[in-house]
Amino acid sequence: MGKQSSVETRFRERVKRERERRGLSQSDLAKQLSAKGIHSIYATTVAKIESGERAVRIDEAAALADLFGVSTDALMGRATTAERDRLYAVRDAALQARFTLGGISTTLINTFPELDGLEFDNREVVVAAAELAVDSIDAAITALLVVDDPTVPQMPQRSYKVSTYGKRSER
Repeated sequence: MGKQSSVETRFRERVKRERERRGLSQSDLAKQLSAKGIHSIYATTVAKIESGERAVRIDEAAALADLFGVSTDALMGRATTAERDRLYAVRDAALQARFTLGGISTTLINTFPELDGLEFDNREVVVAAAELAVDSIDAAITALLVVDDPTVPQMPQRSYKVSTYGKRSER
């Protein structure tokens, strides 16, 4: 067979994984498909489908999905509408949280200079706590960036630290 698309590759990999997860041999799966009305399917046919040597027919794909109790979309690695809706909601929440946290971080950073020249009890602790808060918020924003855009290949590293009174310096 020629070069397979990523959908075909995901399909055959998921068929094999689902079969193995259920403890079925290729022969067992072929027999179950035959019982569902899929004719001329044998263990070798299943092996060829799983290896990518043979394309799966639409009726076979539907029967496999029925046997495994999943949708054909799931076997192809496609998100269902409900999954897409949930994913959108999570990404939207991450985006809103990033904006909210960004505002809080900016407020803290802009407030740091007001501490200049003021002496009060536990001044060092207050400044350290404020800096920790900004660092933690910035770390959360960075993590939310990945939630909002899962195409980011890895967690970005922060290249700065918050020093006393909100001045950012490079690490």
